[in-house]
Amino acid sequence: MSSSGSPSEPTVNTAALQTLLQTFPKDKPVHMLNLLRYRPSAVYSSSSSPETKMATCTGREAYHSRYLPAVKPFLKGIGAEIIFFGKAWEGLIEGADKWDEVLIVRYPSVGAFSGMAGNETYQKEAAVHRTAAIGGYSLMPMELE
Repeated sequence: MSSSGSPSEPTVNTAALQTLLQTFPKDKPVHMLNLLRYRPSAVYSSSSSPETKMATCTGREAYHSRYLPAVKPFLKGIGAEIIFFGKAWEGLIEGADKWDEVLIVRYPSVGAFSGMAGNETYQKEAAVHRTAAIGGYSLMPMELE
């Protein structure tokens, strides 16, 4: 996903998602590692609903003041919780991608994660702000051992 221009949802690796949904233990929580790189300015698509047409702000501001407050009720509703959120420092490995912040969310199951991500109300009320805010994004499911 580019850091400017018209916002779009990240391209989902459908094969990886199908493998996750089919093979991840159904009775175990999944932790989602989110690596976030913000846009200099939040970019809302022209098809965004009127309630998302807000004052101009940075991508970071859109994520913190719009996306997070909008997503928290959805997380609570499915028993998920943010367990870590913090600034990402420059990586110690040469050539590694640079990220602004790191977020880890614990979902009670992969089904709960998938259900929320595909929820139309979540997409309209919360994800639209994430899409506007994020210029680069990586999402990795993790299993505690």
